[in-house]
Amino acid sequence: MSKIIQITPCTDWYYAYIDKDDGDWFVSPIAAWALTDTGEVLGLLPASYAGDPAKDKNPHLVPVPNAVVGHFVHESKLSERQKTAAARRPHF
Repeated sequence: MSKIIQITPCTDWYYAYIDKDDGDWFVSPIAAWALTDTGEVLGLLPASYAGDPAKDKNPHLVPVPNAVVGHFVHESKLSERQKTAAARRPHF
């Protein structure tokens, strides 16, 4: 497993994919870019402990899950449907 060696905050970037269950866009803001010791760059997403308020007191970031196939999109390139989805602010 690679190790993150540098984190750089970012703004105006999102990770977007189409949900296979309902066909709607899932768009989450990218909070930071991470550089690994292997030279890979990862987008880090804000995460939530879905329904566990005790754990939600500790905000954290997670890499985009490998099982999710989508793409990084700059805010200026979001479609109207993607902007609507981004406004819902989903978290992993």
